[in-house]
Amino acid sequence: MINNIFDIKTFSSHQGTDAESTLSEHEPNIHQKINHISNLPLELKQNIAFRLDASSYENFRNASKEMTDDLPSFRYMLASLKNNNCTGQLREDYKSVLYGNLNQRYDDQLDGIWTG
Repeated sequence: MINNIFDIKTFSSHQGTDAESTLSEHEPNIHQKINHISNLPLELKQNIAFRLDASSYENFRNASKEMTDDLPSFRYMLASLKNNNCTGQLREDYKSVLYGNLNQRYDDQLDGIWTG
């Protein structure tokens, strides 16, 4: 719940219901299982990643080996689009990330021309 604040190191509840206050270090819970973003389910990682701008996407993808393995590179997305290997929402997500990447690179090049 939003009103609850958990101390991640001790997994103790500072405020909450009776059920939440029974959390202990000996009982597995969501906070113990998901202690790093790379441990999130693939669909959730993709859901986050495809809403980022190109630079943030690349940083998110490079956060760990697991993230690099789970999230496609710009090159892979481009090849998938060219070869029509993806459809529906995945296609739209790839296009969004790739167009953001192209726009960002173009803007960076223009900045270099105008300021250089």
